[in-house]
Amino acid sequence: MTRPSDVSVGTLVATSGLPRHRRELATYLNDHLAGAEAGRRLAARLARTVPEPELMGIDAEIDRDHATLQRVMGDLGVIRSRLKQVAGVAAEIASRIKLRLGPAGAHDVEQLLGLEAMAVGVAGKLRLWRSLELLVPSYERLDAQELHALAKRAEAQLDTIEQVRLRVARRCLAAG
Repeated sequence: MTRPSDVSVGTLVATSGLPRHRRELATYLNDHLAGAEAGRRLAARLARTVPEPELMGIDAEIDRDHATLQRVMGDLGVIRSRLKQVAGVAAEIASRIKLRLGPAGAHDVEQLLGLEAMAVGVAGKLRLWRSLELLVPSYERLDAQELHALAKRAEAQLDTIEQVRLRVARRCLAAG
């Protein structure tokens, strides 16, 4: 049997015969998966480069969230788009290049911008879990308690990122 991750981009054409709500669900989840791929790479980089103890382990949590999204997609029979996953990787690489273009000594600014990008990604993930919570009555494979716990974890991640972001902002933007 073919697993969703083994299906090539070309087979996504087969989704055109699906009902509109299933196509839209597949698009929605694949877009979030692409963002999650970029986000987990960014989180790993920031966990290594931002010397803040609160960030320790957040990259592992984000990796688990990425794996959970892949499992949920499989549970729902959603085919993963390799093209969108490649786009997520490309977006993270582009952000890495952009963050290196700052003037010498702009390391704190790079950290600040990276933390802000990570916060945007985690906020998107929070909205994903909340949206999926709404679908629980229609999809028996979705677990309301799991989705609620994932949303709570995303909220905690956002709080942590914001605390660190504010310290980094103070360090790099405050006068003197």
